[in-house]
Amino acid sequence: MQLDPRRMAILLAVYRNGGIVAASDTLRISPSAISQQIRLLEKEAGVQLLERTPRGAQLTSAGRLLTDAAERIEAEITGAQRELLASSGQSVTGMVRVGSFQTGILALLLPVREQINQLHPGIELRIYELDDAVSRRRLRSGELDMMLLEADESITFTPTSSTKDIPLTSDPWVLAVPPHRPVPASLSELTKLNWLDMDISTAGGAAMRRLEGALGHRFNSTHEINDYSTGLTMVAQGLGYCLVPQLALGSFPAPAGVVLHHLTGLGGRKVVLRHRATRLEPDAAASEVIRLLTAKGH
Repeated sequence: MQLDPRRMAILLAVYRNGGIVAASDTLRISPSAISQQIRLLEKEAGVQLLERTPRGAQLTSAGRLLTDAAERIEAEITGAQRELLASSGQSVTGMVRVGSFQTGILALLLPVREQINQLHPGIELRIYELDDAVSRRRLRSGELDMMLLEADESITFTPTSSTKDIPLTSDPWVLAVPPHRPVPASLSELTKLNWLDMDISTAGGAAMRRLEGALGHRFNSTHEINDYSTGLTMVAQGLGYCLVPQLALGSFPAPAGVVLHHLTGLGGRKVVLRHRATRLEPDAAASEVIRLLTAKGH
């Protein structure tokens, strides 16, 4: 039995991307070429590796064994490349593309960019402020190398087979209180407030829905926001209360008169770094960005 590691890598891409068509977009080769390589690999292995189902191609148990082996080979090659680069004294170069939300850019990415400029001038860090759904789509297609995700503590992230998640930081939710308005002493008093609402797809909106569920009461709201700087400005004008993550307050100081109240029981927000994890990713430049972001987050 003579197995071709290159064909094993193609099988791994099919598994990670969830199918042959999606893998063809990542590998930039046609679906028919991928199918041909899988058939040749099955001939080499002497067993069926993919099972065609109405939901697409699924790995057989033998296919799973080979993808596990392909992942080990990939890890060994990536590790050897990094060790060679370090031993040769070469500087790390390359372009790294990161999608993020606003406070992730201001509190994490821009400080790390300054570090990169000093430590690795050959790395070009490109930052894109994008909606979460757009970042996810571009990460899947390979247009981004990594992205930052924010979510309320109640949300569980599920990376795809071609990505990996690294927790960066968590910070408490803070209640922004309008000038001359009552500061609640307990969670139960939140039901009496007029809020600046946020969509449930946002971290702040998910936190509000979680609190509503715990209290059994829908919050009253007149206005809706989708970023924290806007929320703080509107709170200052007395238009409602809102939740703001502690990390955001370093980038958006509260306007005069706004009270920032750390109310017990509000919970917190988490920030996660999701990066591509394929046969050739992350490369040396992306790995260094990941290292610096992880250190900054913790």
